Amino acid sequence: MKGETMKDKKKIIGVIAIIVAILAIAVTIGMYFYRNAKPEEKKETAKGRIELIVTDQNKVPANEAATFELKQVFSEDNKQSVMEITPRKDGVVDFYDVPEGEYELEIVKVKEGYTFAEDKKVQQFHVTANQINTINWSCTREGRLLQVTTVDKEKNPIPDVKIDLYDKEGVYMLTGKTNAEGKTYFNLEEDGEYYFQLDKDCEKAKEYQLDETLYKVTIDAENPTFSTTVVNEKR
Repeated sequence: MKGETMKDKKKIIGVIAIIVAILAIAVTIGMYFYRNAKPEEKKETAKGRIELIVTDQNKVPANEAATFELKQVFSEDNKQSVMEITPRKDGVVDFYDVPEGEYELEIVKVKEGYTFAEDKKVQQFHVTANQINTINWSCTREGRLLQVTTVDKEKNPIPDVKIDLYDKEGVYMLTGKTNAEGKTYFNLEEDGEYYFQLDKDCEKAKEYQLDETLYKVTIDAENPTFSTTVVNEKR
């Protein structure tokens, strides 16, 4: 009986050894495939870009006219705020890498001197991936505006020209700088006489013979917006 018992024990030990060996092989194979398997690529949400352009009744960029809040719309009762932002000097706001989906822009604060139509304070739209989704917004600017455009003799715009503004007494007020379209804008709070002159010491004076004339401008109720173009010669 003892002999049979020993044989049984040996059989059990043998079976256990085989099972352990099989498990070890299985683990080894599993580790091999685990180490050599390619990691699954994360599926990124397709993204687009939102470009918000704010202009006044004269199609002039309305920088700082309002603060806008961008919200992602999941449902009418579920809207998630993304950020609040104010347009930069050219009246443009860019939102990059925006996940595709439904969105809403809402005016949350209006700067004094500007008004927006009550029914135009919220805009909903769809953001399409890999595209620039442009939203145009217009407002009414109160007060007076002086617009100066600088061009060369071929009527090509000259950007980055500094222009100094003075009051009727000749006292310096501020300096503007022309944009890519060769334009700069001065928002004036009061009627009256003003003077402006191109800055002959700015960087663009190295490329162009800038007009050094001191120009006189009159702004009043009959002429709330004054626009003029200054022609300059290329050196």
